Amino acid sequence: MAAALAGADAGADVLVVEKSQKLGGTYAFSSGLVWVPANRSAREAGIEDSIDLARHHINNLNGGKSVPEVLEAYLQRGPETLDFLAEHGVPLDWIPRYPDYYAEQPGGLMEGRYLSSPVFDGARELPAEWRERAEFSPYYTDVPASWPEIQAWGGYGLISEWDWKLLEERKQRGVVGWGGATTGYMMAACLRTGRIRFQLGTKLLELDKDASGRVVGATVSIDGGGPEHIAARAGVVLAAGGYDHNPEMQRQFDPHPNATPFSNPSVDGSGIAAGGSSGAGGLPPLAGDAGHAPGPLPGQVADRGWSPAPPAGTAPPVLTK
Repeated sequence: MAAALAGADAGADVLVVEKSQKLGGTYAFSSGLVWVPANRSAREAGIEDSIDLARHHINNLNGGKSVPEVLEAYLQRGPETLDFLAEHGVPLDWIPRYPDYYAEQPGGLMEGRYLSSPVFDGARELPAEWRERAEFSPYYTDVPASWPEIQAWGGYGLISEWDWKLLEERKQRGVVGWGGATTGYMMAACLRTGRIRFQLGTKLLELDKDASGRVVGATVSIDGGGPEHIAARAGVVLAAGGYDHNPEMQRQFDPHPNATPFSNPSVDGSGIAAGGSSGAGGLPPLAGDAGHAPGPLPGQVADRGWSPAPPAGTAPPVLTK
């Protein structure tokens, strides 16, 4: 949805093709944390950070497996992306006292790089016909809280003392927190543009190319039906997530034993496979070692497998028309 929002902001008419019957993907299942060094909200709060420091931190941890161009784009454009989302009504605020996973390693910080969204009120933010089409986490829906609230209530060590009356009242109103809050804000922002349409229950089969090899659209299956072709005037963006529910791809690309996935069941690698078979580039070199939970440092031995997850804000294939 972030890609769709950027396309609409640039003047394109955008069609988002989503295999699931709901919008939000794996990020809606998540705890809703985004890691962006040198972001504006932390800087305004007096946190000292820099792109150079963050680059040093990552390069100290990645075992030489990152793609320099991808890493540089992530670091340089991350703060800009946060500002862009905020301008379109998708708030992401830094979380005080939330350290980097490896804050003790060179370049790490004890706070300032993790951000999350405040709770999202779907009844207020979304049109009635879209409220049931928003994906929310099966793990966190019962706790519609923000990260700053959880900290103010004493954290997980004092979970019995949280404001459960408030949480229950929010739950009854359909308020959500965590990753579902961010994707809810994104969904609302996309709908406000008037330039973005969503095609749910639609699986990408392959990318369509002309005689010169240029991608000009996509072949899809809507609700399990036969192939249908969608033309794209401006281009196609593949933002297909990972392959958590594809054991064969896990065996092929991951260095750890297959793990039980906690992501959206629609994340089966089909978008990656379609892109790779069309010559759009297959699995990024980082993917086998990227995850939603901290993995072992170089030289350490993992005691159990863990499942990859896409970066924050990723979405299904986006066709700009």
